[in-house]
Amino acid sequence: MFFSFYADNADTLYDAALGTYDLNLTAVVADCLNKDPKEYLPILNSLRGLPHVKRCFSIDNSLKKWARGVKSLLEDASVQINEITKYIQRHQLFPYALDLLAGNSVSQARSPPEITSIQRAIQDSYGEYLETHDKLREASIFYKRAGNLPKAFDCLGKTGAWECALAVHEDEDPEQFKKLSRDLLHSLQQKQVMLLKVSVHSTPIFWICLEFCFHFCLGMGKCCSFM
Repeated sequence: MFFSFYADNADTLYDAALGTYDLNLTAVVADCLNKDPKEYLPILNSLRGLPHVKRCFSIDNSLKKWARGVKSLLEDASVQINEITKYIQRHQLFPYALDLLAGNSVSQARSPPEITSIQRAIQDSYGEYLETHDKLREASIFYKRAGNLPKAFDCLGKTGAWECALAVHEDEDPEQFKKLSRDLLHSLQQKQVMLLKVSVHSTPIFWICLEFCFHFCLGMGKCCSFM
C-alpha cells in the first residue's frame, strides 16, 4: 500500500532511497517499483565501486542536491581546491560552504592549514562574484578576508570610500602604500570627486595627499591644481 501511493511517480521514491546512500535499500525499492534492472543495476554497481565519500558526491550531484554535493567535496581530501571553488561558484553556494568550513563538519578530513586555504579561495571567488554584480563594498570585505588586498582596495576606491581603502593597506610596505595612495588619488581625480563649493581642506583628495603621500608640499600642490 505504501509503494502503491508512489505508483504514479516511481522516480520520486527511487530518488529518495538513493539519497540515503544505502544502495541495498535503493535496489529493494527499485525492485518493488518494478523498475527495469537493466536501468538501475549498472548505476548501482558503478556506485558500489567508488569510495564512500566519492559515492556520496556522485549521488548528490545526480540528484541535483548541490549543497550536499559541496559537503561531500569538502569531506573528500583528494579533491583539489580549484575543483571545490568551481563547483561552489557554479551553484552559488559561497555562504553555505564558508559556514561548513567554519564548523567541525570537515575538520576530520582536512588539516587546519588546508581548511584555511580553501576558505580564502572561496572568499576570493565570492568577492569576484559580488564585484561582477556591482556589490563593491561587500566584495571588498571578502577580498580582504581572502588576503587579496589590492582587489579590496580597488573595490573600495571605486565606491569613493577612500578612507576605508587606505585603511586596508595601512600595514603595507611604505613604498607600496604610497603607490596605492597615488593610484587612489588619480582615481578620485578622474571621477572629479572634489566639490568646488567645499573647502579644500575637507576634500578626500587633500587628505589623501597630505596624510598618506608623506609630503606636505605634494599634498598642497595636488590640491592647488584643482583651485
